Amino acid sequence: MINIIDTAKGISILNQTGKEYYVKDINAEISFYHDQIIFIELENAMKPGKTCEMVNIYFANYDHDQEKSFIGVINALHINDMEALINIIRNDLPELNRANGLYVEHIKSSKVYSPFVTVKPIKKPEKWTRAHVYKAIMSGQIKEAKQVYYLTDDYAGDAADNFREGWNVDLIDLATELISSSSKGYHIYENKEESTDNKTVLRVGHYGFDSKELVFRRN
Repeated sequence: MINIIDTAKGISILNQTGKEYYVKDINAEISFYHDQIIFIELENAMKPGKTCEMVNIYFANYDHDQEKSFIGVINALHINDMEALINIIRNDLPELNRANGLYVEHIKSSKVYSPFVTVKPIKKPEKWTRAHVYKAIMSGQIKEAKQVYYLTDDYAGDAADNFREGWNVDLIDLATELISSSSKGYHIYENKEESTDNKTVLRVGHYGFDSKELVFRRN
């Protein structure tokens, strides 16, 4: 789950598994997983030809190695909140070598989403691309979206959910996906039968299992 917050101060780091935070005052992203934390500097996010530093911290299973577990490390370093954790990552990273694994790498900034980047409105293109769609989302030209269908390996479950037809689409999640994904399976086209002078109705599909309808409006 994506969360956009003004500051990490006072935010607990306990029970955060599965959550991603974009922290405005430090311009960074931090994500929590079962045995891993990922921290990304966002200064160069979405800028072509640059990189963003990404820190991966891995933890051991508490039952097998308490000292290298998440709880063991934060207790040893007296980390009280998310701000304290980020301060250690930024200013005293070697301290986190006490975890089970620590890796630093630089990734293409063009593949890193940031909600803090200002995106100007676009002109309606002749041929839509992923970049057009995420820029239109981030500029506020696409505010309406719904699921057309979504398929999994569980046909009975899909049918019970009516293949998610009409479900809401999280536009932040979609913009993040379109920016970061390396998949070549996306296809985007205008539904001209439903489009009018005031709106452009788009279909955004991913291979054959996912189809979404988005509405683009000129500002």
